[in-house]
Amino acid sequence: MRGLITEREVFRNLPLIWREFGFRCLVRCVRALFRPEPTTFLEVVANLPPRSRSTLPEKLTDRSALLPFLHERP
Repeated sequence: MRGLITEREVFRNLPLIWREFGFRCLVRCVRALFRPEPTTFLEVVANLPPRSRSTLPEKLTDRSALLPFLHERP
């Protein structure tokens, strides 16, 4: 299971995405289909920026390197 958005899945589940997640999420799903980098549905629903391997920290054990990637909720 790769979890990536495919054109077939988006268009097959169009009414479901609109009903359960809203029009804005549906638009983000369609826009994600045209991105050159692979995108997961979770990234679209959470409205996260597209991930890039070049922006990930070298050492995942270094907590200070992960701080820019953590999102605090108010």
